[in-house]
Amino acid sequence: MSRVQGVIFDAFGTIVRIANPRHPYRQILKIGAVQGRRPTPVDTVMLMSNPFTLEQAANHLGISLSSPELDQIEAELNVELASIEPFEDARACIDERMRLGIPSCATKPVATYAAAAP
Repeated sequence: MSRVQGVIFDAFGTIVRIANPRHPYRQILKIGAVQGRRPTPVDTVMLMSNPFTLEQAANHLGISLSSPELDQIEAELNVELASIEPFEDARACIDERMRLGIPSCATKPVATYAAAAP
């Protein structure tokens, strides 16, 4: 029997359902566009493969967020996180991944929420 060395999940809603998507990272990229920074194809990969907070993600991308902008986007993220529900048939897989200590590639807020989800 082989040992599991990693798990790959896609980011298109097959494991969990986000009932109230707010797209906080997209909001950061839109603010960057207003500031003259054009999104690149690498942005999504970078955001999804690093455990950045919203503020860290903006800083890494060279995007300046005002305190009110950051507060608003964090509030939107909290609404989105509260609406995440694992699909029933995926729950066992998620539990086993966590039991085995296999890391997630999710952004920090999503990974933190997933670890605490009932």
